[in-house]
Order: sequence, then C-alpha cells, then structure tokens
Amino acid sequence: MTKRNVGFIYAVKGILHALKTQSNLRIQFIIAVIIILAANMFGVTVPELLWILLAVFLVLITELVNTAVENLADIVSPRYHPLVKAAKDTAAGAVLLAAIFSLVVAFFVFRSYIPNLF
Repeated sequence: MTKRNVGFIYAVKGILHALKTQSNLRIQFIIAVIIILAANMFGVTVPELLWILLAVFLVLITELVNTAVENLADIVSPRYHPLVKAAKDTAAGAVLLAAIFSLVVAFFVFRSYIPNLF
C-alpha cells in the first residue's frame, strides 16, 4: 500500500470517527443529504448546485476542524484555561459562520423553486 493510499485511509477513518462521536456532524450530514436530494428533485442549475455543494462542504469541513480543535485542546489542557476556551469558541464560531452562509445560499437557490415558502 502506498503512502498516498494510507493517508486516504486515515482521512476516511477520521471522518467516520467524527461521524460516530459527534452528533452535530451527524445532523449536518443528514441535512446535507436532504439538501442535495432536494436540489436534484427541483432540478437546480449547475451553478446553483455548485453553490449548494460549496455551502454543504464548508459546513462539514468546519465541523471536522472544530472537532479536531476540541479534541486536541482537551488533550493539551484537560483543566480549564481561558486560551483553550477561546480556541474552542473560535472554532465553533467558524462552524456558525459556515452554517449561516449555507442558509443564505439555500434561501437564494430555493426561493425561485418554492415561491410560496418565501
């Protein structure tokens, strides 16, 4: 097995571990699947689909980074430290911004497909 294959396997294991241990990531993953299925059902354009995929992956990626920051912070500083709290809060803030961005994208993409909703 090549070094590249091993790296890929570790990356997949990391994603699977996060999905098993992080309820927020599981919820976001389910929402992502629903949004992508809805985009397919409504027949969104390719540019709209790209915006949706960007938003979906941005949320999932920031959640994975947030999980990594939290795990490392807990190992480095098992007791409370204000800088560890700031690091965790900052990582969570990145997830929040990504989620807000995804809502904005969803609004602008889906509003023309579901006019009575908006």
